[in-house]
Amino acid sequence: DDSKLLIDENHKEFYKSLGIKTELPLDGVNDFTFESINNCEEKVFDKVEAEAQFYTMGGMQNALVAWNKLYHRSLFLLDSEEAIFYPVGKIFEDGFTTYRLIYESEKIAFINAPLYYYRQRGGSIMKENANVNFNHAIDAGIERLDFYKSKNEEELFKLELNYTIYSPIRFYEIMDKRKILSKEDKASLRNYYKIIYNNYFKKSKWPLAKRIRIGSFGISYNLYKLISAFEKTYNNIKK
Repeated sequence: DDSKLLIDENHKEFYKSLGIKTELPLDGVNDFTFESINNCEEKVFDKVEAEAQFYTMGGMQNALVAWNKLYHRSLFLLDSEEAIFYPVGKIFEDGFTTYRLIYESEKIAFINAPLYYYRQRGGSIMKENANVNFNHAIDAGIERLDFYKSKNEEELFKLELNYTIYSPIRFYEIMDKRKILSKEDKASLRNYYKIIYNNYFKKSKWPLAKRIRIGSFGISYNLYKLISAFEKTYNNIKK
């Protein structure tokens, strides 16, 4: 297993005390500490509000991961053509599932209280170059784009596109800085960029400056860095 969960003995009574009927409780968990749960933060979202949390500052990490959530098993047993499951052989498998589970929920409860421990082992995928195993992460982003589009969720589609268009660029930057970017990786990341840019980004409305900046990566990474640096300097001067 990638992690160990040590359940707080009081968690059942705590959920009962909330008095919130939900399909998908969400825990805010702090590693290795049980704190007082008497004054915890409680929020209830509908599915669109909860999905939008992915795209807040730091939200993709906290909202998308599986380890800080408790699911009602009925969500995995939906009477539909495709059951929701964690795909076998995928890294970042929560990227393929969490958004669907949340979308199928009528209400989602967020509880800012540590109810169990989460422990990562040293050799887990979260510790061993998880940031450079890019194929599955980008595939999941493209899958989310297609899902939101199929549901006519224009706002969520735009939020996801704003995130996913940067995925191949971010992985390119990380691997280039670490000097582990092979020719094969460059070709693969550029191919992902072209798919997202041509099939999704170009067909949506964006400010001219953003279109220029994102489009410049298709010409060269150095041009993208130059335009990004200029834009950052210009914005700082304006402040």
